[in-house]
Amino acid sequence: MRPLPLAIPVALAIPSVVLASEFSDFRIPEHRWQTLSVSFDASGSRYRENGYSPVRASRELQGSSGTVATWARDGDKRSYILSLDGAVSGNHRFRNEEYSFVSLQDSTHARDETESRNVSERWGLTAELRHFPWRAPFGALIRGRWNADYGQLWESQKSRRDRIDTLGFRRSENSRRDELWVYRNSLEADVSLGHGRVRDASGVQWARVLEARLLQIGAIRAPLSRGAKEKIAALFYLRPSLWTAHERPDRFFWREVERVLREDGVVDDQHLDAFAWLRAAEPYGVSAAQASFSRPSGHYLGALATFERQAVIGRQTSSFEDVSFSNDTLVARYAGEYSRRAHVSPEAVMVGAEAELHLPAGPRWQIDASGRVVGQNHKFPRTADVYSSAAASYLVADRWAITGSVFQARHIRRAGPFQVYASEGWSVAYSIGAAFFVEDRLLLRLSASENQDRYSQRDYRRESRFSLGLTYRFIGALQAPGLIDPMRLLPVTKPPY
Repeated sequence: MRPLPLAIPVALAIPSVVLASEFSDFRIPEHRWQTLSVSFDASGSRYRENGYSPVRASRELQGSSGTVATWARDGDKRSYILSLDGAVSGNHRFRNEEYSFVSLQDSTHARDETESRNVSERWGLTAELRHFPWRAPFGALIRGRWNADYGQLWESQKSRRDRIDTLGFRRSENSRRDELWVYRNSLEADVSLGHGRVRDASGVQWARVLEARLLQIGAIRAPLSRGAKEKIAALFYLRPSLWTAHERPDRFFWREVERVLREDGVVDDQHLDAFAWLRAAEPYGVSAAQASFSRPSGHYLGALATFERQAVIGRQTSSFEDVSFSNDTLVARYAGEYSRRAHVSPEAVMVGAEAELHLPAGPRWQIDASGRVVGQNHKFPRTADVYSSAAASYLVADRWAITGSVFQARHIRRAGPFQVYASEGWSVAYSIGAAFFVEDRLLLRLSASENQDRYSQRDYRRESRFSLGLTYRFIGALQAPGLIDPMRLLPVTKPPY
């Protein structure tokens, strides 16, 4: 075998070995979920106003219905999701207005009516399949998204003017009808083949924080076993999916966490109380830093093919009629009708590559990087879009949070053989945010960001933002004799994690 073909799989396997850690060892638990729900809503209103002038009346009736259905399976080797959502809504409105005006020379009576009906539909279908058939992390990703918006509108307007003056009785009537139909469809499909697997290992971080907090308050007598921490990390991974089975899922989630703790034999019933569970459920990040500090882990490098198609169909039909009478004799009549139709259906096939790397460097550092280059298949690489981003976060639970990120995009449009000029554009954005938090006493916030972009020789934009905030509580106390022990600000101590 030649050295180069042999070196390729070895080189691709190096990141999996070098970046091995507790986070990279996390495995997604095999689980499935299904949900199907249907909703319906209807409402109506009625209004009338009487006075000398004008007299107004209106009524409205509207209703809507929707459905959401999801079938999904997740796991380390294979995952899929099929999601369908749809909504239909409509309303019917009627408005009427009458007024009269009388003077010494003439009198006028007017009446206006407007009636409208519209119906709109929205549908969305999402499908995704990830499959890793071998022990080595080589796999395929297939994604598809379809969205449709349909709308119909019918509107009619009528007006009448009656006037009596020295010339006699005159009347004019005007009517107009409009009908509008708009259909929008979009379809996107991606196929990616490559090496590597990215997992959300945030549950590992949560299991560590949970263990540290419960040890600090004495709710558990000893550190958790490896098996218990793995189960708790898996439960945290499942937590976002519990809503498919329960309307209020948190109580069921914490019930399962307590079951794992008791099976591990480390629970101290004297200290495992409501305070312990509320402390365990508190966010371990500093919310003022606006950092979720999720912990994705792994890498992916693969080839990408994308298909996009968008179709818009519009149709409008209008008609009108204007008539005028003098002493009940037809004087003039104008009528007409016109219609128009538009159909736009662009499509594109894009090819390229994508890569991403996520490295939880210990319990406090998170490093993320990603890149993507795509272009139309018959113009690549002369025409291409290049995107890349990187971010780093540092977190000391309940105390420090620092995040920094940078993003760039470049749109390459090189001139072809029959083009004299082709525009190229780019944009870049970078930001940093920091927060320092000492419970009950100090909260410090600092952030700065800047954006730059250029999409022509003369079009350049630059925007910078920064913010600084500081909150410090000097005195804080609460006394309720006979009910609670006196409460004061917590002392500054070392964070438990």
